[in-house]
Amino acid sequence: MPPIKEYTISISDSKIVHLKKKLEATDFPTDLEDAGWQYGSPIPDIKKFHSHWLNDFDWRAHERRMNELPNFDTQINVDGFGSMDMHFVHQKSGIEGAIPLLFVHGWPGSFMEVSNMLPLLKGGDDGKGGKRPAFNVVAPSLPSYGFSGRVTKVCCAFR
Repeated sequence: MPPIKEYTISISDSKIVHLKKKLEATDFPTDLEDAGWQYGSPIPDIKKFHSHWLNDFDWRAHERRMNELPNFDTQINVDGFGSMDMHFVHQKSGIEGAIPLLFVHGWPGSFMEVSNMLPLLKGGDDGKGGKRPAFNVVAPSLPSYGFSGRVTKVCCAFR
């Protein structure tokens, strides 16, 4: 079994600079008059997201927040694909008999969707004289998302 290692999220300055250059080079199409959402995302909404990512998003603050979580990675072997890197958050409850919980994000999404729930999932006193159930949580970054490896082969079922 491959080793499970602690993982630190560290986005290089060059990747951030590269992304900002790509954002600066964005050429927006003309919005369809009175189209609304039935024809896709309205350009004014896309421009708001674009401006936020280009001018306001603080990569380092978000990186620090992600690194507050118990991040790990390992190699897994997948039939038909070979080995791939898998990033995951693994929070152990510390309470004996804690229930294993696999938290899998959807699309679009990421392992960060579980971050606000993690303190509640550890279990313990509920503040009302009772006990909350305890969970040992594993929240992976799905392959080709977040900090897991990229899928580089087509599965045999799709050939």
